[in-house]
Amino acid sequence: MRTNDFGGFSTRTCSVDLRFSRPEQFDHFVKAWTQRGSPKLDGHSTEERIELVSVGTTLEHELRHYHDFLLGYASLHNYWLRLQAIMNAAPIMDRMLRSREVDKLVFPVINWARLRPDERTAYLADALGDPSAASRTWDPAERPGLLRFKLLISMC
Repeated sequence: MRTNDFGGFSTRTCSVDLRFSRPEQFDHFVKAWTQRGSPKLDGHSTEERIELVSVGTTLEHELRHYHDFLLGYASLHNYWLRLQAIMNAAPIMDRMLRSREVDKLVFPVINWARLRPDERTAYLADALGDPSAASRTWDPAERPGLLRFKLLISMC
């Protein structure tokens, strides 16, 4: 018997993903969720029935994972830290995307922000083999208001 993966829950994005490999699977899913009663499975082989039941119950199954995620302190805490990192890095990333000179961001940011300029140059020259790489990285001195967020960024 073949097994299919009709969905999943992502702790990274806190989202449910539904996957259908054939249009008939999607049509059955829509019927299972829009009409009263169970969709009819008459005229299908045992394998097809199992597949159709799996398709029809995928969303309920994945929502259970979502519910478990919401009930778990550790999972919510990690998700919150990830969101904080994204929100705090957004201004830096915006600057980097608009800049022709800055094309590198070194993580963890808190360690990078603590280095003196000569240490940054030496670090990147060693890590990348390019002595001029430090001139193309985000410089915390350019955005002093962002340094208060450095702890949040480094925790993820």
